[in-house]
Amino acid sequence: MTGCMLVTICHVIAVAPRNLQISPRRSTYRPGEKLSCTAEGNPLPSYQWSDVENVIVASGSNLIIDYAVNATTYTFRCTAINHFNGKYHTVTDTITFAVTGNVKTSKYNLTIIVLISILFTIYSICVEKYHCRWRKMPQRM
Repeated sequence: MTGCMLVTICHVIAVAPRNLQISPRRSTYRPGEKLSCTAEGNPLPSYQWSDVENVIVASGSNLIIDYAVNATTYTFRCTAINHFNGKYHTVTDTITFAVTGNVKTSKYNLTIIVLISILFTIYSICVEKYHCRWRKMPQRM
């Protein structure tokens, strides 16, 4: 028996998000079409879509075109975010486009989507920072 042991040392290298891409990139879309946002990074980034007023309209890498007024131009920003060494790191890209075709979703539905996205973001931060979990409330007898 020898005194040697095989030891594998792994170094995890953290990398801020980079090479963000929005696809497909066009000047017009129809309701129901999807835009995807991707980026490299370690740890893998999470994504948010916001409008020009920084209102979060979607959490996640996809933005579904589901509301519009024909011939109106829209601008959205995708942000890729990761967290390491106690700091958040981001990269963003912006896309401007028009929506053509039939419009079936009202501004009321957009408000619901925005509120759900905000609640999901708050819950995600709670889980990451404070390890929150939903708990069942005890039933009263």
